[in-house]
Amino acid sequence: MYSSCSSSVKEGHVWISITKNNDVMLGSERYSDDLLQDIVSNLSKSCETVTVNISSDAGVSHKSVYETIKRIKVLGYKVASQQP
Repeated sequence: MYSSCSSSVKEGHVWISITKNNDVMLGSERYSDDLLQDIVSNLSKSCETVTVNISSDAGVSHKSVYETIKRIKVLGYKVASQQP
């Protein structure tokens, strides 16, 4: 779900996945803005930057991916995305 920083690692990562049923998940938990903000807040204590990584199952609608990225960017986070 996320990776924290150590002495040589300066960027933390949070992984969000979108399932083929268009469920947005943070690890095993359903995505919420509050959950993401809590995780990023904790990572920010030890990391210089935090990137939110989004992956999606095959068959997920592009609209679902786009809306998820847009929602996260509105919160002010840097987003990286990939589709298989």
